[in-house]
Amino acid sequence: MSEKTERHLDTFWELIDEVLNAVLFLLIGLEVLIVTFELPALLAGLAAIPLVLLARLVAVGVPVMAYVVVVFSNLFQGLTVKRFLGTAAP
Repeated sequence: MSEKTERHLDTFWELIDEVLNAVLFLLIGLEVLIVTFELPALLAGLAAIPLVLLARLVAVGVPVMAYVVVVFSNLFQGLTVKRFLGTAAP
């Protein structure tokens, strides 16, 4: 495939992506217009926000912290991460 063909193909798929995103957000906006907001559903939605953020913190934070511990323990050979961070006595 030539370079020109690849550029045209990429441009075509980018255009399709933009059009589909526009249609998606238009449909979401129309749906929001017809939804009736009731207090129990609104409160459940508001309560779900911190729960989802906490779940994301655990899902992402635990593996990242495990990686940091492994990297620092291998990097400083003999120094623990707690010592390196200054939270433990030498």
